[in-house]
Amino acid sequence: MPTPPAPSAPRKQPLPNTQDWPPLPGTRAYMARQLAQDTATVRQIVTVLQNCAGQIAPLVAQLYFSTGPLAVLDCTTTLHALADDIAHDDPQTLAELAAEHSRTG
Repeated sequence: MPTPPAPSAPRKQPLPNTQDWPPLPGTRAYMARQLAQDTATVRQIVTVLQNCAGQIAPLVAQLYFSTGPLAVLDCTTTLHALADDIAHDDPQTLAELAAEHSRTG
């Protein structure tokens, strides 16, 4: 009498890889992701400074004693200048820092 075949276990199907794994620290992909995140954060900071200057300007315009040596009179100009400096200089500086870190890291 022939031996019946042994029952086989159902075949296991590999689970789909649905998780997006972050790049490993120190890799170029990691540095690129960090640079993108930092650049986006800098852009947000620039927007906040510009919005703040826009909200302060009407308040400064309401001041009666606006002819005196008040630091607040330069506030909006200073905030706009700071936002412009950050928007112009910091993304390039971040890119240079990321490139330097990629070479040495």
